[in-house]
Amino acid sequence: MMITTLERSQLFYGRYEYSLKFAMINSFYMRRLGTGFINNMYAVQHRKSYVSQGHFSDPVIQQRHNDSMDLANRLLNTNVDYKRQVYWGQQSIYSNDIDFLMELYALPYITKAEIRQALVTKPRDRVQLRRSKHGFRSWFKERHYSEDEKQLLKDFLLSRMSYFKITPKLQQRLRGDHFFNQPTGYDFIDHDSEHDVLMLTMVVPNSIRKTMPIEVVDK
Repeated sequence: MMITTLERSQLFYGRYEYSLKFAMINSFYMRRLGTGFINNMYAVQHRKSYVSQGHFSDPVIQQRHNDSMDLANRLLNTNVDYKRQVYWGQQSIYSNDIDFLMELYALPYITKAEIRQALVTKPRDRVQLRRSKHGFRSWFKERHYSEDEKQLLKDFLLSRMSYFKITPKLQQRLRGDHFFNQPTGYDFIDHDSEHDVLMLTMVVPNSIRKTMPIEVVDK
């Protein structure tokens, strides 16, 4: 198993050296770790095979439920400090305990797993890139966006592609071509001036988490 190193301006969430990113079917059912919540999600989403709490007639659904409960119990019962992010079919777990993450990495129901190590080598007050036509990078705030806000973001950004550099993934989200059709905390835009993002926050308030200048470097 290889550990991928990432040069960053700070540790993950400012405190964790390692992260484990992996795919797991029905991860979204585990966005809360309580066993009652997970049981309810499976019961609601798989009514046709539901027999009783935690029991399903479909062996595939039963196995997926068992896997979800096994991971939830491991995370609930550990004394290791960690942070978890959950998306539809994948999860990321951040920790300073590499042995804990490697134990999770070895679980049979976890796929496409990758352990990353943050190496703090970059300045915290700017973004360093080898090439850029823009002067600033702004990250979106991860929160719930209403349908009206999503439409406003789409109309504002996609009609100003000459002012903003928008990643292909964010373009998919804005157009509704992605199962998660709103900005995440990882999504960002590059732009020429701070005035550009000021206009965006006037259209959709509380949408930008932070803005940093871009510095072009040789290395």
